[in-house]
Order: sequence, then C-alpha cells, then structure tokens
Amino acid sequence: DTLLNLFYIYTHTGDFTTADSLLQRCLFCLETAFHPWFDITAGTCRLSFREETNQIFFQVLFRYMGSLSRRGCHRSALEVAKLLLSLDPLEDPMGCLFCIDHHTLRAREYDFLLDLVARYEVGGKTLSLYPNFAFSVALAKWFKERDGGGDRGGAGAGVGDNGAGRGEEEERDPIYTSSSEEVLSQAISTYPVALIKLLKKLADKSMVQMAGAWTQVLEKPVFKKASCGNSASLEHLINLFVEKNYELWKDSEVQSWLLRGAKRVAETAEEGDEAAADWQILRSEIFPPSEVNAFRHVSLADFSDQMNQIPEDVLQQLGQGQGGNEARMMQEVMGQPLGQTVHLRGDQLRESNPVSVLLQSLLPWVSVDSVPNLNTDNLNNGNNGDNDNNQNGGGNGGPEN
Repeated sequence: DTLLNLFYIYTHTGDFTTADSLLQRCLFCLETAFHPWFDITAGTCRLSFREETNQIFFQVLFRYMGSLSRRGCHRSALEVAKLLLSLDPLEDPMGCLFCIDHHTLRAREYDFLLDLVARYEVGGKTLSLYPNFAFSVALAKWFKERDGGGDRGGAGAGVGDNGAGRGEEEERDPIYTSSSEEVLSQAISTYPVALIKLLKKLADKSMVQMAGAWTQVLEKPVFKKASCGNSASLEHLINLFVEKNYELWKDSEVQSWLLRGAKRVAETAEEGDEAAADWQILRSEIFPPSEVNAFRHVSLADFSDQMNQIPEDVLQQLGQGQGGNEARMMQEVMGQPLGQTVHLRGDQLRESNPVSVLLQSLLPWVSVDSVPNLNTDNLNNGNNGDNDNNQNGGGNGGPEN
C-alpha cells in the first residue's frame, strides 16, 4: 500500500520515472507472494475482488497497464489487460472491458478485438451492445480494410478464445462478414449521442472543425433528438468511451469516414428505415431508464489523461483555525511548476500546525529548511560568562575550613 501511495504522489507531480519504478517494485513484492501453482501465463487463474487482500493486486495491474500505455508499450498494455480481465471475468471490478478495446486498437491487434467481441459475453449480453465496442469494432474493420486485410490471430489466444470453429463462425457472424461502413452505421444508429459527445470532445481539443459539413449533419432530427434515454448507466459508458478513445478518432481520414457514416444514418432515418428504429428499441431494452448507474464502480478519472488537482475548498479548510497559514503554505507548495523544489521557511514552520507540516514534508518536491533552535553567538557568550564566573569563584573563594 505504501509503494502504491507513493506511486500516486509521484504521478501527480509529473515524476513518471520514479512513479514507474515504485510501481515495478510493488509488482515484484506481489509476485514474490505468488503460490507455486499460481501461473498467470496459463490464463486459468482466478482471483475474487471481494477478498480485501486481492484488491491491491487488481489496482497495481490496472495502474501498470496505464503506465505501459503512456510509455507507448501498447502490446504489453494489451497483455496486462488480458491478464486483468481473466482474473475476474464475470465481475470485471476494474472496468477492463471499457479500455481493452483502446489498447487493442493501439497495438493494431484488430483480429483479436473481433474475436473478443464475437466470443465474449457479459451477463448474456454480447460486447457489441456496449458503446465502446460498437464504435471500436467499426474502427478496427476500417483499419483492416485500409491495410488490405492481414493474417488472423496476431494477438494470440485471448479471453475465451479456444481457437476452434473459427471458420464456421466467420461465415455466419456479422462481426466478420459486415463491412466497416455497415458496422459504423449500426453503432451510430444505436448510440447517436455517443457521436455527438465524441465530436464535442474532439472540438474541445481542436482536433476537428465543426463548421460546415458537421454542422449540417448534426442539425438532422436523428441527432438533435439524441439522448441517453434517462439511463445513467448508458451515459456513464459513453463518457468512458469518449474519454478513453477520442484520440483514436483525430485522424482526418477517420473523420471523413465518420462523416460519411453520419450522413448515411441521417438519410436512412429521414426515409423511415425500420432498421434504425429497431436499433433504438434494442438500446432501450439493454439500457432502460434508470437513475442507478450499474457501472459506478468504474471511475471516469481512471480513464482520463488529465491530472487530478487538490480542490480549492480543501485548501481553504486547511487554514481554518490557524489564520490561513496552512492554506497559504499548501497553495505555495502545490502552485509550483512541476520539477521545482519548494522550500518551507522557519517562520512558516513555527506558525503552522505540526501535523500539517509533517504531511507536507513527506511530499517529494518539498524541502524543509533547517531552523536553529538557539543563537550560536548568545550561546557562546553565555558559556564564556559561565567559565569566567567559575574561574573567579574558584580563585577568590576557596573551601572554608
């Protein structure tokens, strides 16, 4: 727990090198506790997240997966995601299903993504019914078509992949037989609000020009009336998809293909196509109106690339009862640019709460200046005076008889 907490501290300060080193040490400590029969390479090991002692292992693997992806090791991140999902595939406590598609596309293992969606089920539901997989499968097929197909099975055996009967499944499963345009149209027809939020995110990051063709398309009724149907679960899943995968849609060729798909959906909706209405009905059945978020255990902050900051109200509360000294010190400490050392002066230490000073001194970018307790000159003068008095006392007055 201490190593993981230090990892969080160094991550928020921007010292990713030290943070990754601490995370690797944490993995080593956990690995030394493995039972000899606990072989994670076999893909058959299971751990219950409900056991408190197992939760640290899930958390470390999840952070290590993000660390690998940040360093550009997308294939390694995908393998860690497979391991994390295989440990508890039924509950998926870390929400690995909502980021494994991202790592698969980054690693260019498109065939594995298609196999995963075709074979894996969660509570009787196929993965193609989730917003992130609906759009990611379309994007994977588009990449495969652009690259001219390619050999299958590049990622090796995945979760639930036994490698048997693959040819028969390809012949009848639309995951393999449909084109990228058909899959994209299905995804947009089912989740039009996901397209709107994705474009808004890209526009906020200056990755897409909304003026012109996009504005005309989004004025169509199918997009103007788009909503999550008062489903908190669906809204949360769409936010996770947009936050994690928006960078995959920044390419101009991908956006042109996405625009063509949006126009095709708008045209078919105006023509009264029954297929588009059927997808809307299916979405309502999968995600009925409810204020209860079934995926609230998956935090949106864990899928974001933005660094969390200490809220302002917390900084203000630190100064209550102490004249604002702790608040000013914390603002000075946290307001420094990354990579710079903050020095706490002696007057700040004397006027502040000892517990607050102790916690701030544990931060790696804080340096506490040494504060002398006594004045050296006065101390020396006092010692000299005592010595003189002792000498005078010893010379003038001796022991009385």
